[in-house]
Amino acid sequence: MELFETGIILMSPLLNMLICAVSFVVALMLEVIMLPRILLISKLKRLYDLPNARKHHRSPTLRLTGVTFFPILILSFLPLVGMQALLLNDSDFAYSSAFIFQFAFSLSGCLILVLLGIKNDLVRVRYSHKFLLQIMAACLLIASGTYIDNFQGLLGIYALPSFVVYPFNLLLIVYIINAINLINGVDGLTASLSCLAAGALGVLLLIQESYYYAPLAFAIVGMLIPLLFYSTSARRKTFMGDTGSLTLGYTLALLAVHYGSQESTM
Repeated sequence: MELFETGIILMSPLLNMLICAVSFVVALMLEVIMLPRILLISKLKRLYDLPNARKHHRSPTLRLTGVTFFPILILSFLPLVGMQALLLNDSDFAYSSAFIFQFAFSLSGCLILVLLGIKNDLVRVRYSHKFLLQIMAACLLIASGTYIDNFQGLLGIYALPSFVVYPFNLLLIVYIINAINLINGVDGLTASLSCLAAGALGVLLLIQESYYYAPLAFAIVGMLIPLLFYSTSARRKTFMGDTGSLTLGYTLALLAVHYGSQESTM
């Protein structure tokens, strides 16, 4: 029995890396299947992103591909995390109330931005309303217990005062969401930078042994690769729209803040 348990523990890092690889492949395949169908619907409904002074493109471009992001991330992340928990023994890796609590709040915040993005892509939303809903989504993420409260000596700062923690994290999350959203008008820039950021976070989370969240990071990478092909193609050019950029920004903020919060407790 002890030998079996030792084997499970030794297998855990390899199994976790395998789960991340499967999450990457599943997300890539789902995007390859769903993307052409979404583009066809966008074309039939004439859902184009029109050029303006802030945007790099010079002709109307299809822009609804971001609606695939939320369902793909859920389908390529949750079933594999469940499998991961079942294959490993309870003492080594098991569901915890903390994870369920964090995920419930985080999922709710992401869903708010998905619905906001869909509405903005279809009928446009005033920026003040967008900003208010972004703050609401950020508050839900913080309420889940995912926040940074210690800089671990960075810039000579260690534990943050309690009255600074929440405003700082709120500003950080909203900043990341808007940073991704505002670069969405340049061909392939949002997808390429998000792909690099998610890949780096995935490796860091694996090193940190945050095995619940690492598969999510690699799912983002797999999901964005087919979109990069379309975004950089002159004949098949498409944008993810606000639905995609808001979903990406929130998910990257979740991963980054989770990584920072775990570092602060190690």
